[in-house]
Amino acid sequence: PVHPDVARLLGNIGASYGFLDNYSRAVKYLRRSIEMNNEIYKDEVSLDTANALSTLGALLKDREQGISTIRDAIATKILFYRDQPHPSIARDFNNIG
Repeated sequence: PVHPDVARLLGNIGASYGFLDNYSRAVKYLRRSIEMNNEIYKDEVSLDTANALSTLGALLKDREQGISTIRDAIATKILFYRDQPHPSIARDFNNIG
């Protein structure tokens, strides 16, 4: 079912696979989480989507694609936090290098 809780769980499962170094499964679950969040929130800003993008970007083997994905997460978080400083945004900038 398409539901915010399911999307969040998919993201958490993806992050867990990432911690276990199972990147192909991590990417699969994170992408599904992002797709579901996009379905749910459409044009709204979703912090869950931004967090999944951050995790996905950090796990992607293609570094350029990873950086692009993290930049998307940063842009989404800046919209969500309305230009207020936040540690999550700083962490994403740090992950870019």
